[in-house]
Amino acid sequence: MDVKGKSLFLVLASSGMRIGEALRLKVEDVDLISDPPRINIRGKYTKTGNSRIAFISFEAKESLEEWLKIREEELKVAVKRSRYGKKTEDQRIWPFEANIAYFIWRNAISKSGFDKRFQYNNGLRRFTVHPHVLRKFFRTRMATVIPVDVVEALMGHEGYLTEVYRRYSIEDLAKFYKQGEHTLLVFAESENVSKLRAEIEEKNRQLQALVNGLIAENMELKTGLKSWRSVWRKQGNFLE
Repeated sequence: MDVKGKSLFLVLASSGMRIGEALRLKVEDVDLISDPPRINIRGKYTKTGNSRIAFISFEAKESLEEWLKIREEELKVAVKRSRYGKKTEDQRIWPFEANIAYFIWRNAISKSGFDKRFQYNNGLRRFTVHPHVLRKFFRTRMATVIPVDVVEALMGHEGYLTEVYRRYSIEDLAKFYKQGEHTLLVFAESENVSKLRAEIEEKNRQLQALVNGLIAENMELKTGLKSWRSVWRKQGNFLE
């Protein structure tokens, strides 16, 4: 998957926002300096008409920064190739329509080897594996760590927004997000996983050192035993 697709889908997976909301975002809506990085989803972007703040993981931030470095040049190339009057003045972060996003998604799924799971469902009128699963991914993972009502509000579910925003400040929500951020990582390791890996590697080194010490000690014992046997033989011959 190219950098624009990777950045888009990592943002979706780590924020819980809808793909339609993401594709309307402008560069000015994103704050990559704050920790965690946050996105201002304006009311006119949303399904419910309510604005909200969403957060993204450091992994999504890094991918988004990579995309923003080449976005302008990519847009110029797309404008030259376009038959539909595409303009370089497009201020959206991802200056393309949903059909392009779905094409990138389908192409990635196909290359991943999940073709059989990615079939058109005539009943639902959509593919069985689609970008909406990233919202489900977000809810399932985050709900294991932070309150469900906070998760629902971060996703933009109308029934939770007002109450959660009344009870918690944006900084409170940011703290909640940081608590669950590690559950949303796709390619990167969380700090906890890295720490656990380092601890396991250190214990393995200690065990290996212990084994090496036991092997060396065993060799010394064998050498000593061989020497004693030699002495005993000599003494036996002398006594005879």
